[in-house]
Amino acid sequence: MLKIKHFYSPKWFTVADKTTWLTTNEAKLATGFVYHDWGTYDAAYTLTKNLDYQTIPVKKFDDPALTTPSSTGPVSTRDIITARLGETYLIAAEAYLKAGNPAVDLLRLNAVRTRAGVAPATASEFNIDYILDKRGREMLGEYTRWFDLKRTGKLVERAVMHNYRIPSAANFNGNNGQLKILRPIPQIVIDLNQNKNFP
Repeated sequence: MLKIKHFYSPKWFTVADKTTWLTTNEAKLATGFVYHDWGTYDAAYTLTKNLDYQTIPVKKFDDPALTTPSSTGPVSTRDIITARLGETYLIAAEAYLKAGNPAVDLLRLNAVRTRAGVAPATASEFNIDYILDKRGREMLGEYTRWFDLKRTGKLVERAVMHNYRIPSAANFNGNNGQLKILRPIPQIVIDLNQNKNFP
């Protein structure tokens, strides 16, 4: 049986809820189990206490089975997702939105929402921010977020809005923000390239 190593309590947990949860799951707890009370792992707390390691981890592709080779250590050998249908629908929704075809873009987005069991989006609330919010939920932990925000021109705006370490757009200073929006090719790679006639 897979053991529980960490539990991050929701905001609504009372002392009684914590006791009940610990009692109910006692047999499932791993050696060294850590119970994280609400308020001890939010962004503000980790910034103040400098305990980033206590934030909720996303280990979407880990394989915690006992058959995972010990030679890999804590690293999983399970395949990762490089493309899937949900993302294809969201890319189509974004493309139809940019092309000015609101009827089709809403259909593509709502195909994903219907599969997820949530209410369809309406035309009045639908825009690029709505798509980015949906991509944030759908693609969590799949390593696409930076590319999504860069592609849509929302990287600086969203980073300032949601990243507690970036209080203003001034954090993106340096070549008009290009140091954050572009990911430079390392000099060693440029030097190894035989055809250097590129910008």
